[in-house]
Amino acid sequence: MPDEAIEEYKVMLFHHHLPKLREARLVEYDERSQQLLLRECPDLVEVCLEHCQEQDLPG
Repeated sequence: MPDEAIEEYKVMLFHHHLPKLREARLVEYDERSQQLLLRECPDLVEVCLEHCQEQDLPG
C-alpha cells in the first residue's frame, strides 16, 4: 500500500472514525498511558436508542 494511502487512512481514522466511537462511548483515550481503550460495550440496542435520543430521532 502506498504511503499516501496509509496517511489518508490515518487522517480518516483520527478525524472521523475515532471521534464517532468516542461519542458512542465505545472507546476512550487515556492521556496518562497514551492508549486508546475499548470500554465495556453496552448492548447494541441501548447504544442505538441513546444515539437516536441525542440526535432527536425517533427511537
